[in-house]
Amino acid sequence: VAKSMHPPDLPCLDELANQPEEMCRGGSVIVGPLGQVLAGPLYGKEDVLYATLDMGEVVRGKLDFDVVGHYARPDLFGKIG
Repeated sequence: VAKSMHPPDLPCLDELANQPEEMCRGGSVIVGPLGQVLAGPLYGKEDVLYATLDMGEVVRGKLDFDVVGHYARPDLFGKIG
């Protein structure tokens, strides 16, 4: 995202005056269901990332997803000491 991409009537545009022209340089990435990087990261240019996904890994990835929040229980996993 470049500063020059913002519309001239953007509220608080003056707050961007001290920012660099390139405000966000990208970093698009495709991450597989098990956390591995499949493509990217892509910085500094416009492009399309592609990756092949093993659908069997989707099922394996869901086994690690704690849908009911068991691992978020502070009574079980609190600070020790």
